[in-house]
Parts: sequence; structure tokens; C-alpha cells
Amino acid sequence: MKRILSIIILTLFFAITAFGQTIKSKPPIETDSISKTILSDVSNSNFKNEQDSIVISIQQFDELTKLLKKDDGFLNDILPSLIALLVVVISTWGAIYIGKKQINIQIRTGEEQLRSQEAQSQEQLKVAREQIQETSKLAIKQINSNNRQDWVIDTRNTVSELMAQANLLNIEFQEKNINFEKRKAIHEKFVFNKNKLYLLLKPEKEKHKLFLDSLEEFINTLDTHLLKSNANNNPDLGIGFIPYDNGKFLAQTNKIIENARNLLYEEWGKIQS
Repeated sequence: MKRILSIIILTLFFAITAFGQTIKSKPPIETDSISKTILSDVSNSNFKNEQDSIVISIQQFDELTKLLKKDDGFLNDILPSLIALLVVVISTWGAIYIGKKQINIQIRTGEEQLRSQEAQSQEQLKVAREQIQETSKLAIKQINSNNRQDWVIDTRNTVSELMAQANLLNIEFQEKNINFEKRKAIHEKFVFNKNKLYLLLKPEKEKHKLFLDSLEEFINTLDTHLLKSNANNNPDLGIGFIPYDNGKFLAQTNKIIENARNLLYEEWGKIQS
């Protein structure tokens, strides 16, 4: 743009200069005729006076002065217009150049703002996504923790109820007067909690398997006491009194409680982590 503007200015300058020289070198038709008239009058006057000096009258001098002023007047009249035109052209091209430059600056500024806003949006989206993922992880962890805690509480309560019903059954088996209704009610609760533990625990896990194995041994001992109770309370068999192994029963009870405690502590530690 600067190069084009410089070329235009130089072109206009040389055009004005050439135009001025053309006007000065143009043969003045009217000037020559007037000059000839003046010179003719001067020659006639000198001839009449027969003197060596040239005598010019006032009228002839005025006409010559007007003629000289007329030659310079055309250039003086057109030069301001050419200068004004040059100023207009320079101003117009300057305004166009400045306008285009400002438009380019605005475009670049707008593009930079758009890129900046896009980058900010991407960053905000990334942060929001990370927050959502973190919140989801915490929510899932909290849900799993709550579920595991509910499982621990339910398993603990079931083991406690099972052992209480087993002790009641063991006492009931050794009673001389059998109360079948009472024995049946206790046995139903015992079987219910035993099956519930089988559903709550997984034999594939080490501590779960230890607990279930000790529970099987305990149930076998309890069944043996049941059989002995039936025999001892049936005189027709003639077998006599069969003693109960309460020491073994109590040892197995303690073993079940210990295995249940280890299992529950392990699961409780997972909740705390």
C-alpha cells in the first residue's frame, strides 16, 4: 500500500511539472499577434520620430503587461486545483490504508479473542468433566461403603442370633422333659440364620471359608447332641444315658466367634480405606 501511494504521488508530481512546461512551451497564437501589433506600432512610431531609442506608449505598455500576466495566469489558476487534487488523492488513499489496517487489526484481535475464549471453554469443560468424574467416583465409593457397612452389620447380627439359638437348642436337648414346640421354634430360627449366612458369605474368600468350615463342624456337633437327646429320652431303646460333649460344643462356639470377628474386621477395614 505504501509503495502504491508513493508511485501515485510521484506520478502526479511529474504530471504537474510536465504540464507546466508544456504550457510554457506552447506557441502563443494570440500573444504573437498582439506582440506583432505592438512591435508594428513601435516601429512606426520610431520611424516617424527617426530616433535611435524605442518609444512605447502607455496603452502599448498596458497591453504588453496584460499579455505577460495572461501567460502566467493559466498556470497559476490550475496549479492550486492540481495541488488540491493531489491532497485529496493522498488523503483518500491514506484513509483507505488506515481503514484496512484497522480492519486487519480488528480481525486479528477478534480471532485471538475467539481462540482465547475457545481455550478457556475447553479448559472449563475439562475441569467440569474431571469434577464430575471425581464426584461420581466419590459417590460410587460412598455407595459401596454404605453397602459394605450394611453387609457387615447384617452378618454380625446374623452370627449373634445363630449362636444364641444354638446355645438354647443345646440346653433344650439336655432337658429331661422335652418341649417339642419350643424346640421346633428355636430350631426354625437357627436354620433360617444358618441359611442366611450361607447366602451372605462366599467360600472362595479365605476368611469366609474359615468361618463356614468352623460353622459346619459346630452344626455337626449340635446334630450329635440332638441324636443323643432323642436316645436319652426314649427308654424303649435300652441304651442308657449318653453323655453330651459340652466342652467340644463350647470350644467350637468360641472358634466360630473368633473366625467371624476376623472376617468382620477385614471387611470393616475396607470401609475405612
